[in-house]
Amino acid sequence: LGIDFTNSKLSLEQIQHVSSKYLPRHGVTSFCITIITSDPYVYHTLLPRIESFRNMNINDIEHNSFKWQGANMMGVHLEGPFLSQSKRG
Repeated sequence: LGIDFTNSKLSLEQIQHVSSKYLPRHGVTSFCITIITSDPYVYHTLLPRIESFRNMNINDIEHNSFKWQGANMMGVHLEGPFLSQSKRG
């Protein structure tokens, strides 16, 4: 796809561009962002931006403005370090 959602320099505008232009052009209607195992800084930087993007979409739907015309973000998949040693296997 050409975008690394784990890049801490990822801007809100880049997320919007990918989800509103690129994905729908290829038939994608919904997607889930994956953030691979990273330093805590990456999570603390990216998650607020992703939350802002999601809130923009929710506000459009709740207020029936229907401005958003792109693929819907279904959620965020966070890979490690969130594995529990006590509940492994």
